[in-house]
Amino acid sequence: MKFNFEKPKLDNYTINIIVWNLMPYWGVLFLNWQPLTVFACYAFESIIIGVFNVFKLIVVYFSGNKEMDDADPNSLGFFSIPAFVFSYGLLALCQFFIFFSFCSMIISDDKDKGPVNLLDTISLFTNSQSIFLILSAYVMSYVYLFVNDFILTGDYTRRTMRDQLTEPFPFVMGSQFIVLLGAFFYGAFGNGVMILPALTTVKVITQLLLKNHKPSEIFA
Repeated sequence: MKFNFEKPKLDNYTINIIVWNLMPYWGVLFLNWQPLTVFACYAFESIIIGVFNVFKLIVVYFSGNKEMDDADPNSLGFFSIPAFVFSYGLLALCQFFIFFSFCSMIISDDKDKGPVNLLDTISLFTNSQSIFLILSAYVMSYVYLFVNDFILTGDYTRRTMRDQLTEPFPFVMGSQFIVLLGAFFYGAFGNGVMILPALTTVKVITQLLLKNHKPSEIFA
């Protein structure tokens, strides 16, 4: 089996990936965040990517490569949108449940207050103003990439519904693996500071290698 990857280029998308993955370190260095909070930011990243891919699917459905879509017997057409929402949403839900269940157990042990409700655990992160600001910055950067790199360049005219449907899955599954692995290390050793830089580096490299590749193009 051979892996087919292009060497990453220093473009807007690459800069966005690098900057986003480093932004949570600002919280660790200056806001006294625990490494677990960084992994929580990465978990919310999956939702942001999924929402923007729905927007991309809508654009591609109306203005994408209709000729290739019509010639593809496996294309779902408009039904690619609900199919993506269901399948991607299920994947993100599983990640959220596993990750924040880990967090609930860790917080319970740290505070010695018995079991902590899963929804209460999620609210601990979502109610943080600093996390909200960092996630807002990431959303704004994705808005910029959506408009500048996807719309203004005409990239959407070269996409098919099938391509756009599958595009985020390898990218996000790699991220989810890092998130869950980070939570495991934190829960097992009580401190994720030492492993955090290594996991983030692997996450960045994986995302850069997977960007702009169809799943069918990654393996040969």
